[in-house]
Amino acid sequence: FPVTIGFIFDKASNSYAEVIAGRNVKSQHGHNGSLFVDETHVVDDELMTSLRGIAATRPSGMILQFSTAGFDTDGYGYKEWEYGKLVESGDSDNWRYYFRHWGIDPSAENIMTDEELWKKANPSWGFTIDPVEFRNHAEFARTSKEETDKFKTLRCNIWSNGADQWLYYRDWE
Repeated sequence: FPVTIGFIFDKASNSYAEVIAGRNVKSQHGHNGSLFVDETHVVDDELMTSLRGIAATRPSGMILQFSTAGFDTDGYGYKEWEYGKLVESGDSDNWRYYFRHWGIDPSAENIMTDEELWKKANPSWGFTIDPVEFRNHAEFARTSKEETDKFKTLRCNIWSNGADQWLYYRDWE
């Protein structure tokens, strides 16, 4: 018997996601072959190599990955993001790979001050993202190179290796 552990209900669409744990006699070892990975920017290649086997052994196996940008441009999450950008651009025709990115182009001007850019990277602006708190964070982030880098990565979804910024924001003003 499957046992419901919890669920998320979306009233607007009248839909829900439900976590179910239990033994399914029709699947090997009680696994259905689907894998949800959250925060792939901190997941390493070795772990994902092991986890991919879960979905690979099932005819309808699926891997869903979610993440913000991170600070490791040599890591697994960044590699997946790069591949996703290839699929999104049409340079890869892998129809099995769906990619959706909310973020700001790192070459965009006024990243630290343009609220319209911030909204592009944060589709829940005004709902789960408090605009006042966000503006305050941006103002604080302009006080140092390190904080600017964190803001761009965590709030604007721009990948960074921590050494990207060579010009201090206040020096540019």
